[in-house]
Amino acid sequence: MSEKGNRSVLITGPFGAVGMSVMKNFIKRNSGKPESERVQITCIARPSKRSKTNWAKLTKLANKEAVEFTTVWGDLSDKEAVENAVKGQQAVIHLAAIIPPMVHDDPKSARKVNVDATRSLVEICSKQEKPPRIVYGSSYAIWGPRNPHKEASRLDSRVPVDPQDAYGSQKYKAEKIVEQYCGEWTILRIGAVAITAEDILNYPNRTETLRILTYAIPANQRRHGLHHEDAGHAFAECAVTTKPVSGKLLPLGGDETWCVRASDFSGCILDAMGIGALPTDCYRKPQPELDEAFFFEDWMDTSETQALLNFQQRTFEDYKKELRRGMSSPRRVMLLLRPVVRRSLIKDSPYYIANRKGMPHPHNTKSVGELLKSFPEPEDSA
Repeated sequence: MSEKGNRSVLITGPFGAVGMSVMKNFIKRNSGKPESERVQITCIARPSKRSKTNWAKLTKLANKEAVEFTTVWGDLSDKEAVENAVKGQQAVIHLAAIIPPMVHDDPKSARKVNVDATRSLVEICSKQEKPPRIVYGSSYAIWGPRNPHKEASRLDSRVPVDPQDAYGSQKYKAEKIVEQYCGEWTILRIGAVAITAEDILNYPNRTETLRILTYAIPANQRRHGLHHEDAGHAFAECAVTTKPVSGKLLPLGGDETWCVRASDFSGCILDAMGIGALPTDCYRKPQPELDEAFFFEDWMDTSETQALLNFQQRTFEDYKKELRRGMSSPRRVMLLLRPVVRRSLIKDSPYYIANRKGMPHPHNTKSVGELLKSFPEPEDSA
């Protein structure tokens, strides 16, 4: 890497929530700079409807800022397309992934992206004359269940991992692949990236898996959130920085204001929509002594990540105000339907009646993986 940092970067998964923020970050970095100081941006993506829509949005932004980026339309399973995209790059930001809840609906197909495509990408990068730095987007889900009644320490690279569902185990296998890479690598374990108003309005149809997840996560679960634009800044900076990021596994979460409870996180979204936070009795209440019954998230120690990448720029309050602005028009309609929608959501909870009556629910002793029928893969399946 030159003293000025990497100047050509490939992004996989460029049109997802974090990928879009990475692309926007690079476009803004390049705006107004001479060609010699710009980062050459290339991305590779499947030509889906969502990809084409988001590509058009980025193209409009790039034209406005007089910035260019190159798009390679192809699947990561297309070796030739990936080889062409990787050639000559100084860094690769690998974000392409199948995430929850979709991963739980078809873990075998998700594995082809989350594990197999990662292996193929790393192999192609390793064959380059000058192997590019790889910045891999992992997840804090790989630390496994975290009991808010017992655990007090923050998550960091020293805390043992314990993936307990298909997603966590697939991301962990991908981490192991990246760690064997011959070139520079950095792994960012991403916390709960806050959904945008646009994504809420365009969210896929509600599935049974999503319904299970909605109510199975305890209201008091510790959640470390993150603004999508701060995530984008962190990945972009990690790809080009001259600071010592190589060989590091870094937790990626927002500042202290983002260290909240799961009900705070979901509540702010429901408030912005005009529905209002649901009663805590809607959510599963695992027995406090059963560590394995809690969800795969907790607060992280992000001090080193912040020192290296300086990405924490937006508070949780900033996000809530932004979300309310983005949802202002649909909220006016939702306020009229609020009583009906709230009754429907409360009725949809499998735990509400039992919790209201102070009765234990059979799910309280089960792990989230059991409820989702999503289990970690065998160790020898990497």
